[in-house]
Amino acid sequence: MSFHIPEEKINQILHTADIGEVVSQYVQLKKAGKDSAGLCPFHSEKTPSFTVSHGKQIFYCFGCGMGGNVYRFLMEYNGMTFVEAVRFLAGKYNIDIPEKSLSHEEETRISQRERLLSLNRQAADFFAANLNNSQVGRIASAYLEKRGISQNAIKSFGLGYAPDKWDRLLKYFSSKKVDPGQLEAAGLIISRKDSSGYYDRFRNRIIFPIIDAQMRVIGFGGRVMDDSLPKYLNTPETLLYHKSQSLYGMDIAKRKCRETRTVHVVEGYMDVIKLSQHGVENAVATLGTALTSDHVRLLNNFADRLVLVYDSDPAGIKAASRSADILAQASDARILATLPAGYDPDDYVSKFGPESFLDLAEKAPGIVSFMMDQAVAHHGLSVKGRVRIISEMKNVLSSIQDRIERGLYIKELAERIKVDEKAVLEVVYRKETEKRRSPDYGKSTFQPQIPAQLPTPIRDVVPQSGRINNSLSVGAGVSPFEDRHRMEKDIIAMMLQRPDIIPEIDRRNILALFINADLKAIGQSLVGHPDAPASDLFSDDGPKERVVAELVIMDYQWKEDGYMGLISQFESSHRRHENLRLQERIEAAENENNQQLLLELLKEKQIQASQGYA
Repeated sequence: MSFHIPEEKINQILHTADIGEVVSQYVQLKKAGKDSAGLCPFHSEKTPSFTVSHGKQIFYCFGCGMGGNVYRFLMEYNGMTFVEAVRFLAGKYNIDIPEKSLSHEEETRISQRERLLSLNRQAADFFAANLNNSQVGRIASAYLEKRGISQNAIKSFGLGYAPDKWDRLLKYFSSKKVDPGQLEAAGLIISRKDSSGYYDRFRNRIIFPIIDAQMRVIGFGGRVMDDSLPKYLNTPETLLYHKSQSLYGMDIAKRKCRETRTVHVVEGYMDVIKLSQHGVENAVATLGTALTSDHVRLLNNFADRLVLVYDSDPAGIKAASRSADILAQASDARILATLPAGYDPDDYVSKFGPESFLDLAEKAPGIVSFMMDQAVAHHGLSVKGRVRIISEMKNVLSSIQDRIERGLYIKELAERIKVDEKAVLEVVYRKETEKRRSPDYGKSTFQPQIPAQLPTPIRDVVPQSGRINNSLSVGAGVSPFEDRHRMEKDIIAMMLQRPDIIPEIDRRNILALFINADLKAIGQSLVGHPDAPASDLFSDDGPKERVVAELVIMDYQWKEDGYMGLISQFESSHRRHENLRLQERIEAAENENNQQLLLELLKEKQIQASQGYA
């Protein structure tokens, strides 16, 4: 029988545990007023920017943006799962956990995950033992030595070997009386077509365990040692493993990613291992698929700069181009596709060293510049070529959230291919409108603003009536999108620190006007649980928890009448934003002499005017 920890017990443990006491076991803290501060354990720094709020039971680092409650600290520092962190603290504070029975469906799903994780760990140990066996793993060891893979790297990445037998792994688990159906569910064996039994999926291959950021073996990759095909074979989609959400090397790379705030995304297992072996430890690889939004969301938790490093051959250039609109979801995305012909990262770092590789990565162009170069080179500047260039660029341009940055790139593209800027603008806005109508719009656009140090006042949210200090609101030179984003953060901060205004936020339906989906979700949770302590929010959602920690620990102080001014200013900003976007589209339609579109937009403007938008 499987059991589940009751929610009320999770909250009791959270409220009993002292975050300062727990964190001080790992970080040297010094009192800083009512809080404590120390050097952040999640990135390299010389000046303390890691803060623990004893009153609010929250930690936050102003350097790297990591934050949350005591559960989150243990999960990130020790690689624990949420349940492991709960059990750890229950033991530390002598709190019994009377577990309640799950429903049949919940029990089946959780039990299955636990069984598959256990089977994967045992399989990883089996493969590693084969590689270390002087007889069984002799050829595999010689292959890795020839490829320049050190013994330390073999151990760090848990490399193994699947013997050249049809059922060696199957027999290993049969001796442990494991149901073959479970092994098939884990992707370790395959059912014979004639239903006469099973055979091992991985045979005569170097084995690369795929380990997630929580240090769990979720799948495997296997590589042949000759010219056989397929060259690489991965675990199929399972309850644990989804290639569109998984990255190889994440378990090794996460700490260095936090320290450097940079991650290198490469194509292969060997690239990751060789880069790590040469000191470039912040590298991960996609697993037989192009970069996805889920990959970028995962990496945004650990780094600000994402450098896509693909082979410099035509296939690598094409793959990099396909990933461009996905890369636009990262804070700072670069594409390194200038390695000498014939070199992949594995070969390059072995011959030229890590310093040369990192220098190239540092100079890698941004994604928009890269895309422009590739589009012009591929299509040329004929009439058809220009049309194709604009069509190819519209995805990445419409993904740029900063409207000033987007406008500058649109101007650059128009000048480069000698096309009217407004024509490019209209194409991009049409694409943006199409994305906004999608039910998934906004799910992957959230980029937490991570200040390098404590923010300094720019101006009050509302002159003479807003927040007293530490404003994050718009100042000179800030784009309209940044203005909206910062006001949305201000509103969430106000809801966290002034719960009494939550009913007014709900009554005026302010959250419906939010652009950022993650901030909107936080606000909706606060409306549903206005009395919940901040430390209770989003224990299972790292990105949202970090934002809550940042806004709570800033400890903004509001003038008594300031919150109404902020709400009114936000509503006015929304109206101006919608009116400006519509006016830009009207002007573009006029320039294109698109009468049908112009008529539709003018009708929309009349509706806005009737609603007080114009």
